Order: sequence, then C-alpha cells, then structure tokens
Amino acid sequence: MKSNQAMAGLNGATIRSRGILVEVNAVFTINQDVMAQPGENIVGLDINGQQVTCDLAQEQMIGNDGYQPLKVIDSQLKLRVFVDRTAVECFAAGVPWMPLVYPFMPEDKPTYAVKVFGKKGLAEVALRAWQLQSIWMKILHQKHRHA
Repeated sequence: MKSNQAMAGLNGATIRSRGILVEVNAVFTINQDVMAQPGENIVGLDINGQQVTCDLAQEQMIGNDGYQPLKVIDSQLKLRVFVDRTAVECFAAGVPWMPLVYPFMPEDKPTYAVKVFGKKGLAEVALRAWQLQSIWMKILHQKHRHA
C-alpha cells in the first residue's frame, strides 16, 4: 500500500489517489478563536467526489441518510474513512457510521483525489491516504490457481 501525506490549512490539502479503493485518515486541529466567529463551522473531506461533512457547532457528521453525533476531543477531530466501489464508511473518534450507502459509480473521467474543505482558518489538517487493493482479485486469483 502506498501512502500519501499532506498537512495544510483547510481548502489547501489535496492528495491525488490512484483509484477508487482508498483509506483516508484526517486529523483536524480546531482553532477555537475562529470557531467562535460568525459563520458555519464546517470541515470535511471530498474523496473521489464523495463528501464527508462535519458540523462542529452542531457536533454532527452529515450524510445523505441523516446525522451522526461526533465529538471534538482536545481541539481535535479525527476521521478515518474508507471508500470503495459501493460505499463510504466513516469513523469519527473511533465510532463507525456509513453515511453514504448507495453504490458509488465514478463519472466517465473520474478525478481520484482527496480534498479538504471548510471554513477558512477553522482548522489545520494532517491528512494521510492509502490506495487499497481489492480482496476480490486475490480471491479470484487463488481460486483460479487451485482449479
């Protein structure tokens, strides 16, 4: 597995990925002074066109099937996200949630990338992404070899 890393302010970190199977770890360090200012306190990830949005003021992760509580602990929000061909699975502070459960079909010419978005100055982010390998190719290869 190849790992890519970035560290930047919001709207500044982007990692190119090589395909649709991706694991992303993001640690947002929240600037409490900016959070106290007017405006939406939103941070999130766009992974291959699929968005994971966190509303810090409401303490919730937002998905197409509702909301999931989340906590900022010691001024940090830790996300671990898996994206495959069928879903986006999120873990916030270790708590699992699958906010996007419909089949994910990339556009004709997909741009494989992990991008960070949110309120300007709200957070610094440490971002790490790994390209995952399909287990199905391994299983098919093993069955073919033993046939």
